[in-house]
Amino acid sequence: MGRKHYRQEFKREGVQLVEVRDRYIPETGAHLGVGRATLNRWIKEFRNQNSLSGPHEDASKETARLRNENDLLRQERGLLKCTKLTNSPVNCLFGVMWQRSSPGKQ
Repeated sequence: MGRKHYRQEFKREGVQLVEVRDRYIPETGAHLGVGRATLNRWIKEFRNQNSLSGPHEDASKETARLRNENDLLRQERGLLKCTKLTNSPVNCLFGVMWQRSSPGKQ
C-alpha cells in the first residue's frame, strides 16, 4: 500500500488544532487518523512557512499572517458546518460529503 497524501487544508487544520487551540499531538493525531510523526512533520512544515507564528514587525508580513489566520478560521467554520451535517469530521476534512442512502435502498 502506498503512502497517503493529504490535502493542504487537512494538514493546516491539524496544525492549527495543535498550535492555536493547544491540543496535544497524540490526541489530535488520533482524532484525525494520522500518526504523531506525520503530525509533527506537518507542524515543522508550517512553522517553516511561518504561517501560524505571532506578530511581525513588518506590516506586510503581519497582513499576510492575518489573512492566513482568517483563511484558517473560515476553513474551521466550514468544517464545523460540515461536521454538523455529516456527523463526521474526517469526511469533512477529506472534502467528502457522504450522502446516506435511505434504509430501503442499496
